Amino acid sequence: MTSAAVGSETYEAFKRRAGEARSIVHEFADWNAVAALALTLAPEGRIAVSAPAVEAAGSVLLEDLGDRALPPGQEHRVTAGGAVGVVRGAIGIAETGSVMLVEERSEDRAVSMLSPVVIQVLDRDQVYPTLDALIEQLFRRVDGGPPTFASLSTGPSRTADIERSLTIGVHGPHEVHVVLLG
Repeated sequence: MTSAAVGSETYEAFKRRAGEARSIVHEFADWNAVAALALTLAPEGRIAVSAPAVEAAGSVLLEDLGDRALPPGQEHRVTAGGAVGVVRGAIGIAETGSVMLVEERSEDRAVSMLSPVVIQVLDRDQVYPTLDALIEQLFRRVDGGPPTFASLSTGPSRTADIERSLTIGVHGPHEVHVVLLG
């Protein structure tokens, strides 16, 4: 997939909108820093890792996490025991601060949805200005078209009751960290 990023304006807009959605945005150079963040966020807990994150990081992520890692392919109940989840973001959308997660396997979706704290790792050059630009790019993919399963994540889960009382983290992660690599 080629980058449709417009440049620093798109990148800065993404960071601003993600922050407005209550994501905590970090800028790191490599996966070693991602592992260090995960270990900091889960000082004594386990860290669930999705297969797309391991594919992108190579052996670095699991090596750095050591015996604290819950590697890909775990049962959902095991994944749910992770204090932090590390997932791979495919694309960012600047206009909303959203991260598109392509998680074909349910075990990988469990990491992003069942972890109380999730770290979404996204390459800096994969930030698109608008949702329309993302849709255009998905249908131009050479490798067989759009993914069979993708979701857009915009900050921690939230819900409001009939009295408009907003609650964060009810149906999914209560804390979302977006790491921009590169």
